Amino acid sequence: MPSWIAAAGQRAQQAAHGVRQRVTVDPEVAEQVTMALMTAVIGAAGEHSAKIHPMAKIVGPALAKSVGPMVAASTARQVRKGLEKGYRPGTAGQAEASGEAADADVEKVVEEGTEADAENTGEPSDASTAHMLSELADDFGVRPPPDPEALYRPDSGPMELLFPLPGDLAALPWSPLSHRDRFFVLVAAWALREADGIQLLRSGDFGQASEVFQECVARAKQMQSAELIARSYEDLAEQAVESGNEAAAKVWRAAAEHERQEEATDGR
Repeated sequence: MPSWIAAAGQRAQQAAHGVRQRVTVDPEVAEQVTMALMTAVIGAAGEHSAKIHPMAKIVGPALAKSVGPMVAASTARQVRKGLEKGYRPGTAGQAEASGEAADADVEKVVEEGTEADAENTGEPSDASTAHMLSELADDFGVRPPPDPEALYRPDSGPMELLFPLPGDLAALPWSPLSHRDRFFVLVAAWALREADGIQLLRSGDFGQASEVFQECVARAKQMQSAELIARSYEDLAEQAVESGNEAAAKVWRAAAEHERQEEATDGR
């Protein structure tokens, strides 16, 4: 057998294997990211929010556990549709035979099918999930959690684990995840850590809160997300105000404004 045929066959097998990995991992990613973002909303409200009802501390985690699997089921169905559409027996070699091409093809099908699938099944799309989390945050009197879908950029650099993943996110297998899935997980991790910082701030532990928010800055810079960098600076500004350092707060607010202006100018 000519070597180029053998090489092409091997690449096709690698691509198919990559898709099978996504079928296994994506539903879990969808569930854990959704639950982490909802946990971040509840954590940011915490003991010190005037709007949060005591029962919400009990109902909130249960709600997360019910919504997360619905999103996961929808994602899994779309990935399987992508597998059936793009990788039927005899057609695997018709696409570019590489793991990156497999990821791109499957993600395209996922994006195209999510809205229609949500209409057909009554399950939430990414957009409706983000809206639901935003409404929950408003009910609790806290800022909405970041929307990973809106923040994601394919050119945002390598996604590596520079910091431990908090909570249940730590149980996710990291190496099989695509660039996009890693970004989603890192955004959810950022949100959980921000919620930790807010809890520390509201309990009067200004030093620890500052350390957590500085960590959030580093996490956001790793993701090259101007919005999360700016939001982390705003958290540091709030910490400075609470600790009586208005001069530092002014510096952090200016840094946040500069980051957003740079984003608007560069089109990031």
